Amino acid sequence: MPRFFFNHTSHDDVSVDKSGTVFPSRRTPISTPCRAILDIAFEKLRDRVDPAEDEIISEGGVLLATIPFSEMLRPHHKGRTESPTEQLLAISARLIERNRTLQAQFNEEFARTEASFRTIRSNLVRLDAACSTYWPRAK
Repeated sequence: MPRFFFNHTSHDDVSVDKSGTVFPSRRTPISTPCRAILDIAFEKLRDRVDPAEDEIISEGGVLLATIPFSEMLRPHHKGRTESPTEQLLAISARLIERNRTLQAQFNEEFARTEASFRTIRSNLVRLDAACSTYWPRAK
């Protein structure tokens, strides 16, 4: 039977689930882990710790879902037709897309920084060559 781990995040603090929870199958409905997450979050609230989000991690260490605590507390709307699994998948998809956007922005900024460093390096080489006749290096 598969074991899942529920890591709890509260701002800068991460509580790592070292023992995990065993579920009957890999196809266990997400509602069962959601109930477990709610139980953990309510324990944290009782201890006056503000729960931020929970991560569901497989036995192999693969992050399966990140669930913001605020999403767990939202009441079901009458017009909503999505199952809890679909809702969590949508949340995870939004977070994955946000991650991709941030990675792309980081890569663009890193490329600009590298280009600036190359320009500075070439300017220093030219400056060194131009000034070497006026200020010879001491050996």
